[in-house]
Amino acid sequence: MIPEEYHKLDIYKLEPNMENDKENMPTYKHYQDLSHAEQKDGLCFGHSDTNPKTGYLNNAHLDNYHSILNEVIGIHDKKNHDYAGDEDSLFNLRMSETMGIPPFKGTCVRLSDKFCRLMMYCKSGELAVNDEGIEDTLKDIINYSVFAIEFHREEMAKAKQESKSEENADRVQSE
Repeated sequence: MIPEEYHKLDIYKLEPNMENDKENMPTYKHYQDLSHAEQKDGLCFGHSDTNPKTGYLNNAHLDNYHSILNEVIGIHDKKNHDYAGDEDSLFNLRMSETMGIPPFKGTCVRLSDKFCRLMMYCKSGELAVNDEGIEDTLKDIINYSVFAIEFHREEMAKAKQESKSEENADRVQSE
């Protein structure tokens, strides 16, 4: 149920950008009032371009968010070329398996290194290595987090498959 006070506010709805621009970022479509909005879910209410709860521009956050994610993707693609190659884009992270460490845990160790660097920066306000700024560290944390999610999903799928195989083997033995 949409609160009554929002019925008189400007309405914004996040929609895909159908234009053929290079960034292809989603945009807000503006509705004059609630009766003009085709769907009620995914709506953002505000006066003109501001969110009534925060007072911030609605589009500014989303534009920044998508811009940062695009930067993170660009960094991933460049580093992937240098670290992993074409056959397995996570080859360098899977190397931990040669030391008996599953890739998920190995990636979490790398994440903790980046997080430690971030915490040291928060305490001191400076970095000793100047060629990698704090934004670089934060972007690395985002990428390592995505890798960790991928490896976690792989582990869960493998465990599920192994469980099914064991169930099938037990069933065959009991017959």
